Amino acid sequence: MRVLSGPSHWTTYRLPKPSYTADGVNGSNTEWPRICDVGAGPRLVFLHNGLYELPETFRDGNASGLRQISTSLVTVTDIANWNGQLAFSLQQTSVHGIPNLIPGQPHSNLQFLRRADLAKWGPAEARGGVWLEDTVKAAEPSDAILIGGYQRRCLHLVNHGKDPLDIKIEINTRGDDRWAPLSSYTLTPGSYLPVILPTPLAAEWLRVKTDQDGMATAFLHVSTPRTGSKDETEIFNGLSRYPKTQSSVKGIVRAGFPSGNLQFLRDDGRYFEIDQTLTPHAVDAPASIQKLQETHVIEPGFTRTQPRWFSPVTTERNSGSQRRPLNPASRPPPVVSGNASRNATWRTTKARSTRFHAVWVTCPISSV
Repeated sequence: MRVLSGPSHWTTYRLPKPSYTADGVNGSNTEWPRICDVGAGPRLVFLHNGLYELPETFRDGNASGLRQISTSLVTVTDIANWNGQLAFSLQQTSVHGIPNLIPGQPHSNLQFLRRADLAKWGPAEARGGVWLEDTVKAAEPSDAILIGGYQRRCLHLVNHGKDPLDIKIEINTRGDDRWAPLSSYTLTPGSYLPVILPTPLAAEWLRVKTDQDGMATAFLHVSTPRTGSKDETEIFNGLSRYPKTQSSVKGIVRAGFPSGNLQFLRDDGRYFEIDQTLTPHAVDAPASIQKLQETHVIEPGFTRTQPRWFSPVTTERNSGSQRRPLNPASRPPPVVSGNASRNATWRTTKARSTRFHAVWVTCPISSV
């Protein structure tokens, strides 16, 4: 985020990225940032699947109060105040930029929420770096990166050079131009150090700098647990539990196009379409069957590797399109490898094309 502070002077503030599922090969993620005036209170900002509160007083020299509220896998196209509620225009999934029309058809709708509901939408979590295998200059500070409002904050430091590197961490508590030292560390060549920031630490921004020239990574993971409600699991009551007996069939479900029927291809090759009354109809459609078998086949999607730092297990993936999510319960830290850029994207040890769009469900045999 760049803030204009004069006729020609811009100040850069970095925000950790809430989700990688918004990264599209067509670059549509650069189109979606939204800043919405929703009446009283801070403005709401949607950026890379993260929802933020932005004070109207935010500016260079008073850059405080920006807070991530939640994270979601949907795309918010607009937010408006309507009859005392917040009306969200949502895009659940899109066919733009996704090969083979895998989702079948776009899914968009409205959702009406109160401001107090926003923290329950999804956990406020993000990750991003100010350095990612970057060449750094002595005494030259990095850009500022947001740490304000998060309960859990871990900074990953790596020295990629051949000489020892002294790294200093500084914080800004008011969003002005005053920075204070927090801690400093000496990293031997090739070493990695995780730095967990104290939970009570009240600060808006963080930056790092070194005492020597070198090559380094400074990558941040931040999160705040989601606020749940006691009855939220009721929405899953309609899902089938995997039965202990042979009273179910497996298959692939896809939203049909151009019809509104659900497509259901059983694992034994029989094909059904399910209408709006949830009635399945056996259909002779060789072309549809072939399409589902080509685009929705279940493939091994994960490999176990031993990356150089961070985690003994990582997931390798080549993100080829937008909103094709990984397992949302397991978001691995970055693997520092390759000629990485500075824009907080996920780096893996090698490219691997993986399909995550196949859905397997269980249904009563009596229906299909």
